[in-house]
Amino acid sequence: MTNGTFDRFTPRGTLSREDLMAYAEGRLDPAAAHEVELHLEADPLLRDAMEGLQQPGALQGLHRLRAHAPQAGGNAWLGWTASITAIAIVSGAVYLFVGNEPSPQVLPAMEQVTMITVPEPPAAPPHDAPELAAAEILTATEIPESLHIGHADTERHSIAQANTLPREAPVERTTLDPVPPKPTALPGDAAHHAPTVAPARKPSLQLIYLHGLKLLHPKEMYGRSPDIGLLTTSVDARFATAAEQRAAHGEERRIAYLAFMDEALDKFVHNDHKGCLEELRYVLSQYPDDVNALFYAGLCCYNLGMDRHAERFLGRAATHVFNVFDEEAEWYHALALERSGKPETARSELERIARSTSFYADRAKGRVASGE
Repeated sequence: MTNGTFDRFTPRGTLSREDLMAYAEGRLDPAAAHEVELHLEADPLLRDAMEGLQQPGALQGLHRLRAHAPQAGGNAWLGWTASITAIAIVSGAVYLFVGNEPSPQVLPAMEQVTMITVPEPPAAPPHDAPELAAAEILTATEIPESLHIGHADTERHSIAQANTLPREAPVERTTLDPVPPKPTALPGDAAHHAPTVAPARKPSLQLIYLHGLKLLHPKEMYGRSPDIGLLTTSVDARFATAAEQRAAHGEERRIAYLAFMDEALDKFVHNDHKGCLEELRYVLSQYPDDVNALFYAGLCCYNLGMDRHAERFLGRAATHVFNVFDEEAEWYHALALERSGKPETARSELERIARSTSFYADRAKGRVASGE
């Protein structure tokens, strides 16, 4: 101020550490934030420190410096500002470095800081392909029937091959007649949660066959046979959407898992791959690790020319904790890799199958030898 006139661009009072931290964290009201900004404009060192504080991970680093904060006596403000500047320098280096190195790193800082550990970035999604959308199924173009996979009774998942015993995991086999759906209404506030897939492998697993196609019994995966949630198709005129109607009256219904899969596989054996895939997409929306849905969704995607999705679903089925589809899924996954334009990866997988005792070893040898 000069001549008793207030200069609105001159900072007033003393800026505390609490004020600066609150500004960096966005906790100040506009008037208080303006006061801090006046101090930043007047002090280049403080302004650089604030830019450092606004870098990712800088505030966490500053909290670790509190043990090294200057004690009473001496120029405490200068020492604290220098600490902030150290954080600014380290944070800037960390920010640039992490962009090129995803794994956690420990970087040395200035003398006041012994070590600052950069937090590990979130893990990448386990499956990098986009989620399957209903519109993709609707617009898919089916490949010629002569190229379809999964339908012949010479395939390992066919009931015709039921006596082909796995080499390491014997199974118990049963056949089921089609199960009629039995929908039941649920209370309006009942939430559905997918049961967790059991992680442990068992020496004996129960398989069932619907329409001559193999399935792992859902009790093996979930400890019980779960239900599939169904949505009502009609909406009362009083409600704008089905979601509003369900919220008001609990219009969600359930159908037994095996009855639902029976309908899905009925469509598969009749070459209605779009209809089957839509049903399986619905299962996976509720039970994303269901090995039955993953395997048959992969077959449908392959036959519909949806190669990237086929590769993803079959790859997951081939490496699933429940290894009931491992051999056929590995074989079909190799074929999907070929169709996806990855011949070298496909050949490597085929060569590995050819060297194994897989049900598909001879087919893989023939394909490798012919150079297909």
